[in-house]
Amino acid sequence: MKKIIAFFTACVLLIAPLAAYAETTLSPEKEAMNGILEWQSENVGSVSLHVGENACDWLAFSAGRSGKPDESYAKAALVYYSSNSDRLTVPDLERLSLAVSANGGDIVGSGILKALTDNFTNGELSEKLINQLIFALIVLDSGLYELPEGADLSRQALVDEILSRQLDSGALWMMNETVPETDVTAMAVTALSPYVTGSGEVRAAVSRMTDFLSANVTDDATVKNWGAPSCETTAQTIVALCSLGIDPTADERFVKNGKTLLDGLLSYRRDDGGFAHNESGSGSDAYATAQSFYALSAYLRCKTGSRALYDLRSEHSDEFFTEVTSLSIGIYSLDTSDEAAAKRILDKYAAFAPGDRRYISGFEKLYSAFPEGFDGTFFSPDEIASNEGAALGDDLFEPIGASSQSLTAADENVSRLEASSQTSSQGGRGIGVRETAFLISVAVVAAAVIVLNHTVMKRTKNRK
Repeated sequence: MKKIIAFFTACVLLIAPLAAYAETTLSPEKEAMNGILEWQSENVGSVSLHVGENACDWLAFSAGRSGKPDESYAKAALVYYSSNSDRLTVPDLERLSLAVSANGGDIVGSGILKALTDNFTNGELSEKLINQLIFALIVLDSGLYELPEGADLSRQALVDEILSRQLDSGALWMMNETVPETDVTAMAVTALSPYVTGSGEVRAAVSRMTDFLSANVTDDATVKNWGAPSCETTAQTIVALCSLGIDPTADERFVKNGKTLLDGLLSYRRDDGGFAHNESGSGSDAYATAQSFYALSAYLRCKTGSRALYDLRSEHSDEFFTEVTSLSIGIYSLDTSDEAAAKRILDKYAAFAPGDRRYISGFEKLYSAFPEGFDGTFFSPDEIASNEGAALGDDLFEPIGASSQSLTAADENVSRLEASSQTSSQGGRGIGVRETAFLISVAVVAAAVIVLNHTVMKRTKNRK
């Protein structure tokens, strides 16, 4: 018995340093994010002093989505908006909306959201550049904002106009119908991701877009736009996949020669912590660095089962995770020929708000059990907000459910982002790599103790 205790003690002493090492060793993506913050400190300083500058606004957005919101930025941005509202462009308003919301600011009460949507009407969407359409949809869905009654703008019209720009190759174009744009194709996937569970047309279009993105992955696992790979295009592709709940490091369509898109993105990292635009870039580029920052955040959020990068509502509750996990397992184990069982699962699935169904795995298998379709489960783009309840008290805009992510909720994300977990195809929650390694170690020790104990007991019995 003394030998058993001594053996167990020795194993614990061996594991303890390994566990401590694991706790102090950052994953490559988290190390890169910390490096970006250091680069920002050295080259930019406080983003609250640079509100309205493109790259700085995106750096502020990225920090907020990484669990490090900056209240001073949100306050400065609202002051900036009130002083410059008459000269801000559509891209300015879209960027500001997301950066302010990610850092706890109010884009409804401040008037930013209304100023943005006042630039869009259903009849004039064809005159807008596609990136403006894409980010208008992203902003509306960032808080599932319900459009005011009688508004001359609808989500359906935005979705239809985006899809109208799709080429036979699956790509989308921005300036010229003969020139496919990988960047905007990835952005469109991101914007349309909340609707793939509700519309067969959107699902088919997004599938073609994803195939186009895969076709433009290089042997080095970077992504090409206009025939040349770049950091920004690789970053946008990572965001797009994560918005669909696809792990960009595991999907074989995006792994080349053993390298993943994350490897490809990190290949642009420079010694100062920033990221270069392309392979030949010797110095860091602000735009590439900012986009890499939020791509890394999107990846970590996908792995930990947190809300998607542009879903700025308060984080899921533990009860939500439990329900989603249970339902996802039920769908994966479903015998689609069992109509009664399929109907029971469908009822549970339909109970989820349309805006949250994107987090449930296996929806395509569930849909396949009902080839003729069914009432109440498919939803149109215009139902993604209104199905969650009536707007309260504001005749212009009201976020449905939770408001844009609060500072408190964002702070809580820090602990979630500390766990690096394996995700399912729709962003499921799992045990982190560190926790898994530690549990495996404990299991090995326990098994060794059991075997040793069995051996000792057997010898003792033989002696008797």
